[in-house]
Amino acid sequence: MSNNKLVFVYALLVMLFYVAGWISGYISAKQEFNQVEPEPVTYSEPIVHSAPLIKVTSFPLRETLPNVNFNDEQKACLALNVYHEAKNQSANGQRAVAFVTLNRVMDKNFPNNICDVVKQARTWRGKLIKWKCSFTWWCDGKNDTPREVEAWAKAQHISEEILHTYYVTKDITQGARWYHAAYVKPLWSKMYTQTTRIGDHIFYR
Repeated sequence: MSNNKLVFVYALLVMLFYVAGWISGYISAKQEFNQVEPEPVTYSEPIVHSAPLIKVTSFPLRETLPNVNFNDEQKACLALNVYHEAKNQSANGQRAVAFVTLNRVMDKNFPNNICDVVKQARTWRGKLIKWKCSFTWWCDGKNDTPREVEAWAKAQHISEEILHTYYVTKDITQGARWYHAAYVKPLWSKMYTQTTRIGDHIFYR
């Protein structure tokens, strides 16, 4: 066999070797990808995703915060929401989450108490659907017990503050019912009017 043919055969074998390696790597990566669940994104979203994208400009409001009574259960639900949604945010970032939660309680389109607002979610056969809830921490499958002592104390303090000053303190979210992390752009955001950005969250009403 001539030298030219040997060179050609050798080049062909090398090329086949690299192609086989690429195919093997692709298959392996695809299998690994399929085994990994997507990371959750923290944001509050409408439960009804099938609703048409119609710009909403007004909401029917309740006259007062109903069925709250500031009991321990309601306080705990609000504090847990502030903690899990915004423990890495500034004090105003945490106040904003508290305002959104209470703004929903005031809105007749939402449940009329804090805990039901916080735990609003899609279910299947009586079980939560993972990451299909208004506040993602509630249905992410993780333990919800606060682990960071100082952050939990701060969340409780801010929740208590907003509960007792809701009617006399300026709403820094400007009436927002929804928000999402600034690094995402969910489709539902087109339905509502952006009001402000506080820390890592963008707010809508």
